[in-house]
Amino acid sequence: MNKYINKRFSRLGMRTFQHPPFPSGTGIDDFNDGKWIELSEAQIAFAEANPKASGTEILNMQLYVPPPPPVPSYGELVSQYIREQYSIDDELAILRQREEKPDKFAEYDNYCEQCKTRAKIVLNSDLSD
Repeated sequence: MNKYINKRFSRLGMRTFQHPPFPSGTGIDDFNDGKWIELSEAQIAFAEANPKASGTEILNMQLYVPPPPPVPSYGELVSQYIREQYSIDDELAILRQREEKPDKFAEYDNYCEQCKTRAKIVLNSDLSD
C-alpha cells in the first residue's frame, strides 16, 4: 500500500491506498490542482517528523519560514520615536513659536537629536551624520 496526499485533505494527513486514487498526479502543480500525489519514502519520513507540515511543505520537504518583518528606515524610526512624545500638530506649533518660546524649541530639538541617535544605535549605523 502506498501513501498519498491531496490538497483538499492535506490537513488530515497522508492517506493509504492500495491502488492510486482518482484523480492522481505527480508534483506540486497537480497537487495544487487537487489531484492525489503519491509520496516518496523521504516525503513520508518528512511528514512523520513534522506532523504540522502542510501538503506543500511535505511535497517540497521543507518547512515554510515566514520572512522577517521589514526593517524600518532611519527616517521612519526617527519619526516613530518623535511621535512617542510629540504629535505633528505639537511639532508645527513649536516650530511656529520658535522665536517666542526658544526654551521649548531647544527642548524639542534636543529630543529630536536623541531620537536620531537612538535610531542609529538600533539600526547599528555609524553615529556620524
